[in-house]
Amino acid sequence: GTEKQSAPYTYRLRYRDVSRQSDYKFASLNLPSIFMVDLEPASKYEFSVRVHRGDQHSTGAPQLSTPHLNQLPAPAPVM
Repeated sequence: GTEKQSAPYTYRLRYRDVSRQSDYKFASLNLPSIFMVDLEPASKYEFSVRVHRGDQHSTGAPQLSTPHLNQLPAPAPVM
């Protein structure tokens, strides 16, 4: 078949403040790891991360994060 250039990875982050029952926010980043920059004390965040590469993407399972865990590890890249 036709060969494609290696597409860059894009990490799509969906998160919300559980404490306030806020709406989901979305972020799309071309980074090896994702930082949540607007964490507040006494807040708990629910988030899911998907890795996109071209037309492929990984599934992002929702997880909970507390403020002292403000760096989310990047999920495994899509092969």
